[in-house]
Amino acid sequence: MNCLAWRRTITNSAPTLFCRFLVLPVLGIATLFAGQTASAIQADPMQNPVNVDERNQMQTMAVVNGEPITRQQLADECTRRYGKEVLGSIVKKILVLNELERRGIVITEKDVNDDIAQKAKTLGFSTDHYIELICTQRKISIDRLKNDIHWQGLALRRLAAEEIAVSPEEIQQRIEFEYGPKVQVREIVVDSAERAQNLLQQVRANPEAFGNYAKEYSINPNSQAVKGLLPPIARHSGDPKIESMIFSMSPGDISDVIDVDGNQFIILRCERIFPGVELTADDSIKIQDRIIKEVSEAKLSTAAASLFDRLEKTVQVTNVMNDPQLSQQYPGVAATVDNKQITKRFLAEECIARFADVMLETEVDRALLNQALKERGMQVTQEDLTAEINRAAQSFGYLKADGSVDVQAWLNYVTDNDRSKIDFYVEDEVWRSSALKKLVEKSVSVSDEDMQKGFEASFGPRVEVLAIVLRDNKEALRVWQMANANKTEE
Repeated sequence: MNCLAWRRTITNSAPTLFCRFLVLPVLGIATLFAGQTASAIQADPMQNPVNVDERNQMQTMAVVNGEPITRQQLADECTRRYGKEVLGSIVKKILVLNELERRGIVITEKDVNDDIAQKAKTLGFSTDHYIELICTQRKISIDRLKNDIHWQGLALRRLAAEEIAVSPEEIQQRIEFEYGPKVQVREIVVDSAERAQNLLQQVRANPEAFGNYAKEYSINPNSQAVKGLLPPIARHSGDPKIESMIFSMSPGDISDVIDVDGNQFIILRCERIFPGVELTADDSIKIQDRIIKEVSEAKLSTAAASLFDRLEKTVQVTNVMNDPQLSQQYPGVAATVDNKQITKRFLAEECIARFADVMLETEVDRALLNQALKERGMQVTQEDLTAEINRAAQSFGYLKADGSVDVQAWLNYVTDNDRSKIDFYVEDEVWRSSALKKLVEKSVSVSDEDMQKGFEASFGPRVEVLAIVLRDNKEALRVWQMANANKTEE
């Protein structure tokens, strides 16, 4: 189905239900689950409020020891957590559809299938394997893979074609980055200009000891552990000023002190120069084609954001759901696009289609835990929740200067600075963890052996190693033989 038909399809078809009957006798759960398909509605969501046809929908999504989890319950919870995200996605899709129609651009099902086949080929997969892999990993249907990923990507590329064009200069820079010469250096990084100058005098007086000085004095823990050695540096990979200096050096040369924003001071020693790769004419053509595709994709997100900004300025979009006054005035409406309504019911069904599997698992867990707590006469109190939040914050090192737990910083971290998500974090994570602790705390004991292992893990001896990580056993064996023949850090 092409996405231009998305708006029409939801007006005419009843949902196809892919039902799965799952029996978990140990937990006493019987689950009936409706597959992720586009919601069926009787009216165009862009013209009239959406009325979802509920005749073919399962109203009970799961039964947990006789306690039903209803479709409405699932819709409410999905919308609470994901409604804002899904509504934004729906609005963006409508804006793109309108712009495609305005420009006379049509994306066919063949276009989408070809895009999927090309993506699979790029990754080295068959088309079927790619579809199965993505749908399984993301827990989405094939329909969503086509309409929400590949169709949208194609639409944005065609609408933003001029903005994602790749210039000859960009192609050349990318070729130089990937196939041009590279320079390997050691670095010493300190936070004082005076200390850097003192070290510069010492390493110039004794260049072969540069690595030892890096090991002792450098404040960059990643390179300090290997005596300041950095991976080979390519052109167009970092600060042009530093890069220019690096590529002007010969093996054994030591740079002047490089001042990085007055916070860090770097000294470099050139270790080795790797020549560039000689490319044949055929190689160059293939590489350029690949680079154009990759750079275009990299530009797409920025171009898409710019495109949406322009479209939103030409179309009146009103978020009714987030406006208390408008919500009272239009109780069944989630948003309007040029005064055309997206109903809350349609939004709820879209949320179910995308997140029902995740939310259903959460609700089943919640029901099971509530039942177990009730059976044992237990309950999770506010004190339990507060204690669990404090424990989590402390265990991840969120402490103030005085050693007390920095709860606010922890909550900002777990909610990505979105305070509206705190309630969901408490409901879905903190409450669940607290409930499990209530149920098992009397059966948990800590042995002397556990204490000893914990002590050794925290305060026992440590070993520092160098590691080489490779993709296959054959290559690993070859490098292992080379490393055994030359047992140096390099």
